[in-house]
Amino acid sequence: MLHWESRCKASLLFLVVLACVTLPALAEQTAHQQIESGYARLAKAMSLDGVAGPKALKLVLLDVMAPGELRDAMLGGVESTIKRGGDKGLRKTYKHTIRVVKLTVKGDKASATVEQAADVLRVDAAGEYGQAGKEHRISGTLIFRDGWSKQGGKWKLTSTNMVKQTEIVDGKPWKRAAGAPKK
Repeated sequence: MLHWESRCKASLLFLVVLACVTLPALAEQTAHQQIESGYARLAKAMSLDGVAGPKALKLVLLDVMAPGELRDAMLGGVESTIKRGGDKGLRKTYKHTIRVVKLTVKGDKASATVEQAADVLRVDAAGEYGQAGKEHRISGTLIFRDGWSKQGGKWKLTSTNMVKQTEIVDGKPWKRAAGAPKK
């Protein structure tokens, strides 16, 4: 009988140790899954043309972003686009992706480096790329460093900072003049 009790205690001890080792890994995996899912949903909404894109983006922003000034500012821009009936300069989205390059999770905080790539056809209403009113094929990549925090059991985007931007306009590399507005 003692042999059976010692085996049960040893098995129980093994399960406790296993739980202590694997539960933090499972929690981190869940963080990675939630954050990557948030980016996938953002990319999907941004790839939609017409008014469908901003409407979908609004719903995703409300779910993925933490309440605060950043979310309010982003929602304000999206609401304005919805009221105008969509991005009137956007003719076609060929591609819009967001890829997580690096994701580090520490407790209830996470930092992500993400690459956002787009390829679109749009009308240059302001003449930023040449003659005003002309259509241009614009592709590019943006690199962001984002902050996330766990709030109420869900991961929420709390900050974003663009660190690099490259643009190709009509097949040619494009450099913005210092202080030029960003589209």
